[in-house]
Amino acid sequence: MTSAACDDAPVRGLALVLLGVAASACLSAAARVEVRSVDRLEVTSVDGRRARVVLAVRLVSQSGGEARVRATSYEVSLAGRPGVVGSGAARPDVHVAPGQEVVLPLPFEVDLAALPPDLPALLGRGGVPYRARVKLSVTSALGELEGEITPEGTADLGPGFAMVVSGVFSGEGARVVGVEPPALDLGAITLRVRVAFAPVLPFPVRVKAASYSVAVDGHALGRAEQSQPFEVAPGKPAEVVLPLRVPLLGLGEAARAALGALAGHQVLVQGEVEIEPIGPIARVPFRVESRL
Repeated sequence: MTSAACDDAPVRGLALVLLGVAASACLSAAARVEVRSVDRLEVTSVDGRRARVVLAVRLVSQSGGEARVRATSYEVSLAGRPGVVGSGAARPDVHVAPGQEVVLPLPFEVDLAALPPDLPALLGRGGVPYRARVKLSVTSALGELEGEITPEGTADLGPGFAMVVSGVFSGEGARVVGVEPPALDLGAITLRVRVAFAPVLPFPVRVKAASYSVAVDGHALGRAEQSQPFEVAPGKPAEVVLPLRVPLLGLGEAARAALGALAGHQVLVQGEVEIEPIGPIARVPFRVESRL
């Protein structure tokens, strides 16, 4: 059978023509799945030095009956850079009726250090380019057929991108490294908490100011602000002193914890840092907890 004998209407955008091992060209054309759009590319969580991202692809089936679509494997690259930043396999089936649009979610994990070094500039220009390679299996009345799609585009990584930046200021990226001996003056003590931030990202993060609270062994000591700028950059970890002046009146247990020897005590510093904007992100939370 010639290709002219089974010519179909042109497929809009990216399309997948599923080819079975024994299927003719006409048979495979009847089981076509089309990529209508990329629904989103979004950061959903950050754990330590890795981020969880979801690429969601909107598909429409051109099959003559109900079909089950399954992603058997996929890989994603960013910013036109060589290599793969994340991959996955064996996603659950998605059921789709003829002509129906469905969203196929493709979650994967990304090492924060593998993000593009020019990511701040890319987001400032509207988003980070990406390209995916997705192998699909489609089961229908025609049998089980396999093929591949390559969705690509530009994305801002969604509101969850703030969690990527905050990875510098929480989890493995940050720790309390010490508390200088408290200074006692009239009616108050001053603590100076030393916090270290590791460069877990491949681009610099410049901090303009910070607001924070301090607690020792669960006892809240108070809140403070600091406007001394600093930078956490690749190969340049930062250590910052965060002062806190605490009135003695009414502190009770917390004051005794602060005035005593702090070795062995749990120190928690949490709050928010104001940074030089990275795309839409200008403020991110931070949380540092360590036992001295």
